[in-house]
Amino acid sequence: MFRKYLLKICVFVTLMILSEIGVNAMNNGIWINPVYEGNEPSWEPRPLFWYQVEGNPVVYRTEIKIEQKVKMTPIIINTYGYCYVFVDDQEVYGKKEEKNDKKTQIYATDLSNFLSIGNHVLWISAPRDGFAMSGFIQYEDGTRKPINTDKSWKAKKFPSSTILELQEDILNDWNGTTPDGWVDVEEVSEQALIPDEFLLLSTYYTIELDRLQETISEMSWKFELLKQKGLVIEDWQSYGWGKVTRISAVIQDAINNVINEISPIQNALDELKRKQIHSINDFNMAISQLEQTQSKIKSLSNAFSAFTNYVMAFDRAKFFSLLKDDQLSNYGKSILKELDNKLDYKLSGWENISESLSDINNNLIKMRSEYEKSIGHPINELNQSRYNKFGWIPVSGLVDSEINDWGIRVSIPQVEWSIDAPKKWWLMLDPNNQGLSEKRESYGYNIEDQWPKVEIGRSWESQKYNQENPNFPSDKPYKSNSPDDPQPYDGYAWYRTRMFIPEEWRGYDLELVAEKVDDWDWAYFNGEFIGKTGDEVYEWWRQPRRYKVPSSIIKYGEENVIAWRIYDAGGEGMLGNVRVECPSLRGVSYRGTKADVLSTPLFPGAVITPKEKTLTIWGWRERQSHGPESLIMMLDGNVIEIPIKDGNIWTKSAGRLSENWILLWTRKSDQSLDLPILLVCEKIPLAVTAFKDKDGVTQIDVDFSEPNVRVVALRPFQTTTDMTIEKAADVALLWGRIAMFVPINYAEITRYDETEKRIHQTIIYDYLEMKDGLDTHRKKIAPIPPLLSRAIDKNYPDIKIDNSSEIQTLIDNLGDWSAYRVLDGDC
Repeated sequence: MFRKYLLKICVFVTLMILSEIGVNAMNNGIWINPVYEGNEPSWEPRPLFWYQVEGNPVVYRTEIKIEQKVKMTPIIINTYGYCYVFVDDQEVYGKKEEKNDKKTQIYATDLSNFLSIGNHVLWISAPRDGFAMSGFIQYEDGTRKPINTDKSWKAKKFPSSTILELQEDILNDWNGTTPDGWVDVEEVSEQALIPDEFLLLSTYYTIELDRLQETISEMSWKFELLKQKGLVIEDWQSYGWGKVTRISAVIQDAINNVINEISPIQNALDELKRKQIHSINDFNMAISQLEQTQSKIKSLSNAFSAFTNYVMAFDRAKFFSLLKDDQLSNYGKSILKELDNKLDYKLSGWENISESLSDINNNLIKMRSEYEKSIGHPINELNQSRYNKFGWIPVSGLVDSEINDWGIRVSIPQVEWSIDAPKKWWLMLDPNNQGLSEKRESYGYNIEDQWPKVEIGRSWESQKYNQENPNFPSDKPYKSNSPDDPQPYDGYAWYRTRMFIPEEWRGYDLELVAEKVDDWDWAYFNGEFIGKTGDEVYEWWRQPRRYKVPSSIIKYGEENVIAWRIYDAGGEGMLGNVRVECPSLRGVSYRGTKADVLSTPLFPGAVITPKEKTLTIWGWRERQSHGPESLIMMLDGNVIEIPIKDGNIWTKSAGRLSENWILLWTRKSDQSLDLPILLVCEKIPLAVTAFKDKDGVTQIDVDFSEPNVRVVALRPFQTTTDMTIEKAADVALLWGRIAMFVPINYAEITRYDETEKRIHQTIIYDYLEMKDGLDTHRKKIAPIPPLLSRAIDKNYPDIKIDNSSEIQTLIDNLGDWSAYRVLDGDC
């Protein structure tokens, strides 16, 4: 497709390259195929799942040496069918085409992202009758050397269903000796591949733009994960806990400043994709802009690496700071002070910052290893319970600490109410209708990345998926007549994609929308069936699809899997453009500002820090809930219930707040879908104001004398209740004391006692400490993990808890899992 788009620059590009590089920068790639000399190996077909594999893959191999940093390595390949390109054990490119003995296929790709300085194996899986390849390696200093097929390549035929990436004789250094089974290649001179300078250059340009787009998209969701949850991804393992607000404000500012750089980089990429090139000067400017964008994305990647090292170092230093050993504890505290001075605010110099933080991390890892030797057992990371089957797990729902799950909001949405799905989806035709038995709709069906990708919004026929289906039309699920213009492929097909759903949509039902589906369809979200359209719908091929996605199956702040099963009954088959909507946030009108939220799986609540003087709570109307009906407060030492009305509910002039809490009260009622919410305030509010209409409460504002006043929100009553306000106040009084010490981190030490033959687990908690100015007698708790609390409920044998007589149950059946139990520890 890019051939048409870049046709205008062909002459100019060629002239520029010839003048700068020279005509001899590349060689013709000869057509090669194996020389077996009458000893070609053969094998019987092998079974794989439900079918027989008859073909025997042929691998062509050469070795290349990279002498300096690579800028580009475009190659073009000509075969009679499929083509898979690998560098070492990494797949660079793969394309499966039906073999055509009369017509060759041209493929183009770029190897530069896979070539570091040193020796590499380049190998290609192609048909038995060979292929030709031509291209070049261009280093950053502008020098080039050709890379093409010649007689130095070797070939080997493998049994069917061989996993080629695991074959050592492909990947290992041969040291000058050819392993068994590999043969020479011969030249088929009349099929030589003449280098196409324009195609090679445009290949690099197109692939590099796609790679940069993929990188910026990956960086976007990784930074979003860091911003929203305080998590970083390293080698596909997540590190972090309790959202980013547990980290200092300095680091949060640095993260936000870097995130602000993403949008301009994305705009630059979009401009490069739209750029019209009419002259050599235009092309030079495009390359210059591309290089600038490359540099910025590299800095962005280095910035994320710096934040990754920071989070990992922060957690490891925090672990040491919690230990009773003074030397280790002081070491951890000194590292924590040092870390905040390591991050800059600008998207520059991140490589040095990352290296500095990496050094700190390595020192912490070394210290950790020495500590493990001293106690004779591996230790966990901070907030990790690998060696304790009853330990904490990072699921906030077990303690009901995600306030978005409550259906309320305390901050301005940072995302739109509608998000477009990716333009390219994985597609697999299903002529035998076996997709359901293969569980193609399931969340765990994680091999779809082996499927080809196609664009939605276009028919699959227009993207060369037009083979005949021998089972059509007998496999039709409905009896409706087929169109008069069958255009194979007709029959079943599956689309799959992964889509990030923002954290800010948490708690709301969503809608999955497709502009068009041709013809009939069944939609799945995270493996759950959510809706279908059949021939009972009038003109189904014209109708948009809109399927409800219940909140219970959505992974907020994470990737979700969407699968779409489609039956094309004739004509063109397709899935139209897709989007996911959050109808509850459409046209939302409210007052309020941004607030940070800190929640962890250790505590049944969240710490809210409004950035201005007012905490705004909203979200009831968006879920068609009536909202709270009254406030319960302690005014001048008395328990008072104040009905909620539109306007000011309470101000300081109406009575002195003598405790640090306000209870948004909800009794048993058919009108409200909500549980009572307790607000424990770090400073005494000035006023509480409600916005209410005939349908109920839309918003509640709590005003303070200054910004950044922390408020702990929790739901101590797990059912709507008709208890007296005096009993409700007793519960609020207890939590008003507890909320002054919110557990936010833990360190767990495991020891094995040889004498008792028991595993001992010691959990040390780290607290966010607050004082309310009322001299409230604060209460520190040591919570028991939900899995251990569940084990207590089920009388699990042979569990011993120190000071078990002091265990208190604060909330029954929290999150429908277990009671929230704690050990008491007044301070």
